[in-house]
Amino acid sequence: MVGRTLFTASLSTLLLLVLLVPARSEPAPAPTRVLEDYEALGVIQVDIPTTPGEKDDPGLALWIPFHQAYLRPGTLWQSMQVLGQTQFSVVTGEIERTWSPPSEYIVVRRFQNLDTTSPNPSSTLRMAAVSLGRVVRDLPNGKLLPDPDLDELEKRLTGRHAALTEERAKLKASTQPTEDILRKNALASEHARITDELKQIPLLRKNPCFLIQYENKDLTNHLALRRLAGPGAAAFLDRGKTTYWITRAEGLPLKIETTSNDGRVALFYCLSAVRMNGGLKTQQFRLDVPEGTWTIVVAGDVRQPGWEERMDADIQERQKQFVAMKESNQRQDYNARLRARTVSPPALQPQPKRKRR
Repeated sequence: MVGRTLFTASLSTLLLLVLLVPARSEPAPAPTRVLEDYEALGVIQVDIPTTPGEKDDPGLALWIPFHQAYLRPGTLWQSMQVLGQTQFSVVTGEIERTWSPPSEYIVVRRFQNLDTTSPNPSSTLRMAAVSLGRVVRDLPNGKLLPDPDLDELEKRLTGRHAALTEERAKLKASTQPTEDILRKNALASEHARITDELKQIPLLRKNPCFLIQYENKDLTNHLALRRLAGPGAAAFLDRGKTTYWITRAEGLPLKIETTSNDGRVALFYCLSAVRMNGGLKTQQFRLDVPEGTWTIVVAGDVRQPGWEERMDADIQERQKQFVAMKESNQRQDYNARLRARTVSPPALQPQPKRKRR
């Protein structure tokens, strides 16, 4: 079931829900200038209703704020908040480092034997707006839409925002059970999305975009969507459309909307603030963690079938070992064993001196 399964998923895997990858390859409009770096604030919204006939499935409604910083050709810093948990990540080359406070350890993933002509398998890097922009340039069967009238868009969004505010106020005092609860949730989700779209209008005025739209059936849903949401969610999106708002100059998506079969927005990716080509430096891409934070390092050979599943299983096993060693007050011995079994990646910054426990 959609909601129940997703709430038990790992944070990094859950975020892959919003990704769609191309089924075939065909060139699309190219940017007119190189995007050397950017820093952006944004939000991802996931709105999947209850599955018909499933009494225990509450559906899924998530609002995920994020902060990204990118440096060409493939360095990324990102923070995300999901289900009350914040995750910080840094990707550089073949190394992905993640930490979620108040965790006592960083998880370091090392992707061995990467093919430089293929996308980086890091889930964090695939979530970046710049990566989504590259994906769009390879998508086939896109339909270029007329240039948006931002004045008309702002007027329409403002009217809808006012109507939603009024309707939510009327429902606030309602004592009806399930039906009104579901309606309240749907209105709250749309209200949040409309608010984000209104906030984005100045950014769209400053950065002219072209709009390109695809039929969802022409896209192959990422494996994570099929595995986590199940065939019901895939069928829920199959007859919908996905629309990208992409800056003409840099090729950076500022907004992505995926609608369901009934035309409702189910997946929404929106940047609210962006600074492009601002001169970011490699030294700024670091993971600031408390003194005494430990490291779990795993490696996966991307040429081998099933490497992702083995890497996930390895992480889970090391996490169990960490908890067991902590409980038995043998963390120093655990760390020594880790060093013997793995190769530590180059640090983005000097690691703090570890205190003996």
